[in-house]
Amino acid sequence: MRSLSDRLFWGFLVSLVVVVVGVGLWAARAATPSALPEYRSDQTRPENVVYNAYVAARRKDVDRFLAYFKGSPWGREGTIIGVSSYALDRGELRIGEVTVTGDRAVVQVLLVMPDIGPLLGPEVRVQTETVYLERVNGQWYIVTPLPFVYPEWKVAPPPVPRD
Repeated sequence: MRSLSDRLFWGFLVSLVVVVVGVGLWAARAATPSALPEYRSDQTRPENVVYNAYVAARRKDVDRFLAYFKGSPWGREGTIIGVSSYALDRGELRIGEVTVTGDRAVVQVLLVMPDIGPLLGPEVRVQTETVYLERVNGQWYIVTPLPFVYPEWKVAPPPVPRD
């Protein structure tokens, strides 16, 4: 017959293993990227233009991504050869409040990401950012850099030294 301390030890050990496996499964599921979203067809709404720019970034469609912008809101000229959206792969993008005033619009975007809380419990972290748009000839264009997305610039080769 086992003593009480042996039963408590084994009960604690089994409980600990169950908790560790459960947290591991939750973290693995939270880190799994979801299927790529589809584009929204109604381009007359500023929130759809913002959403579609994120879809193009996730799909690595640089030409379509850049088509949603008016000029270069990044403050530099050059050729963008790629788009990095790794934060979007870890979380869920949500469109928040939309404010339209004449030919200007403000769209709130929220990135909801799974996180591990102070006691290893599941939590979510929400980061809210703002995107500004202008309407030109009936079409909405983004005029600020898109939060959570980073352009990859073509780097000019170094000058060739002359002898």
